[in-house]
Amino acid sequence: LYVYMTCSHEFGPIFLNFFSSKFFFVVYHALMPLKPDHTEDSNQILLVNHIRRTYPDIAPYWHHSPAGGSRSPREAQKFKMMGVARGIPDLLCMASCGPYVGAAIELKLPKGRLSDDQKLWLERLESQGWYAKVAYGYEESQFFIDEYCQLS
Repeated sequence: LYVYMTCSHEFGPIFLNFFSSKFFFVVYHALMPLKPDHTEDSNQILLVNHIRRTYPDIAPYWHHSPAGGSRSPREAQKFKMMGVARGIPDLLCMASCGPYVGAAIELKLPKGRLSDDQKLWLERLESQGWYAKVAYGYEESQFFIDEYCQLS
């Protein structure tokens, strides 16, 4: 039996293996902290941890919809029928701050590039009063998050 837990610091998830009344820690990314700009996933984990530590009042309003990744044709069709759309930004904040109704941040590695669907979503959201940004790398991502969360 494997149980999934998340750490409260900048380490990846921990999997606990309960076997014969003893449990063994199988630690993923726990020997070394996650490195910024290693992968988009590692950046996102670090950023969500930053939001939770720095902005606990607004953290529950931040969300990620796992729309990306590879899926079987059947699962992809099911997700499409459920309303999953291509190009949705990686991080969404459903709380208004300052003049904005919400925040949408598309995370990219420093040399990444936007797809046409991602550009379209950012333009749509910006036209509806959202703080919509594409962030290249961890530092720029953290800057945009901090800028948005500190608006009053």
